[in-house]
Amino acid sequence: MKEERKLILKLGQMITDRVGVKVTVEDPEYWGLAEVLTDEMAEVCLSMKVRKPMTLEQIARKSGKDPERVQKLLDEMSVIGMIEYNWENADHHKQYVLPMFVPGCAEFMMMNDKQVEEHPILADFFENMSRLPLEKVTPMVPPGGSGIGMHVIPVEKAIPAKQESASVEHISHWLKKYQDKYAVGACSCRRQQRVRGEGCGEIEGDLCIGVGDMADYLVETGKGHYITQEEVLEILERAERNGFVHQITNIDGEDKIFAICNCAPGVCNALRTSPCKTACPAHLPVQGYIKMAAEGRYLDALKLIKTENPFPAVCGAICNPRCEDACTRATIDQAVAIDEIKRFIAEQELKENTRFVPLCENHEGKQFTHSIGRLSCLGQKLYNGTTKTVTWWSSNYTERNPFSKFPKLQTVWAHPEFHWDWTVPTRLYWICGHRAYAKLPDQWTGSCVIGTIKPSFFLLPIKTGELLGFPVYASHEKRSIAIGD
Repeated sequence: MKEERKLILKLGQMITDRVGVKVTVEDPEYWGLAEVLTDEMAEVCLSMKVRKPMTLEQIARKSGKDPERVQKLLDEMSVIGMIEYNWENADHHKQYVLPMFVPGCAEFMMMNDKQVEEHPILADFFENMSRLPLEKVTPMVPPGGSGIGMHVIPVEKAIPAKQESASVEHISHWLKKYQDKYAVGACSCRRQQRVRGEGCGEIEGDLCIGVGDMADYLVETGKGHYITQEEVLEILERAERNGFVHQITNIDGEDKIFAICNCAPGVCNALRTSPCKTACPAHLPVQGYIKMAAEGRYLDALKLIKTENPFPAVCGAICNPRCEDACTRATIDQAVAIDEIKRFIAEQELKENTRFVPLCENHEGKQFTHSIGRLSCLGQKLYNGTTKTVTWWSSNYTERNPFSKFPKLQTVWAHPEFHWDWTVPTRLYWICGHRAYAKLPDQWTGSCVIGTIKPSFFLLPIKTGELLGFPVYASHEKRSIAIGD
């Protein structure tokens, strides 16, 4: 067992925002920091206060260390993600900040790709520090966030002109405030899930946008690269098409943010931990579509729901609203009518003019262009039983036997005139129109293909003198057995 590092333990206790917890070596506050920090780094951090800006000179004086040495340690910890910095003061001098865990250093550590690959335990550290502080506290976040965590905002272009909302709700408010200071980097949550073996294939890069001094911090510490305002809007609009939720990190109140995240509902720590989404069996992004519906963006809400549920109209009519049972609004008056809102949104799917068919593109905005199969037939081979002649009906004439891998059918293709007992291999069927057969009826004529049918369909045993087939496609009416002819 490794020796307990008292400075790391003390630092973890100082930073944690878990209520009533005494940090031990078994807690993520300890082992997460111990993975990447030296004791000397911990000494420097302990000379600071959480989220209180300090200059290099102040930190050196408080820690009792040489300023040149402190500068080197601060630079190293900035790359690690333990320390952040900005120039948000009257004379625009550089100041350093010891952040909280989330949003903060646990998140920044995940943005250092090489570091995470070398220390994969950081993914567990980030996940724990995103979840554990919320287990006993679930705040109700008003517009602007009131300095609490993250808050969902809309892309202004998608808001109808007649809609009115506070300036804090318009993304243009933040783009103008931090004009020409934007950077983009990898998503910490998506990377966390991949490293933990719980990834869902979500692309990590170029999704989390830093603004203002945070943009400079991301670029200078190797966690991102600068982008233009046009590129910001393109990323945001593409994120909406993919059903992602825009969230601002506004822990410093309504007048300041440092990031705009494009969160995947099934991956983001902020969204995954919400009680309503956790209670939903389909894990729908409840906060996102409720917000969009409140703004009158019903089609956008439908698009968001369909990223997780392809049949919203069905579920909207029959689901038992577990999300409402978990809704924290009920602690104030009564739960939000989530099911009724979802049902109303889902009804838009039943109207032809508001039906949504997703665009076939990946999360980087690139459309899928590669062929995944060849569905068209090469042609048909026709046998005339009267003239005993064979005709190939296709411009793609070939001598290749399509049944070469099926011993029972190889000679059927070469000499159809000799075969009337056409039985297909196990688990395959002759599909003739709306009926499927394991063996074609005697003297059968027509056109059919060999293929599979869904397991829910079945065939009855063959009886002497007759062959029974079952419909390939189900209907709302009770299916009946038909005699093959």
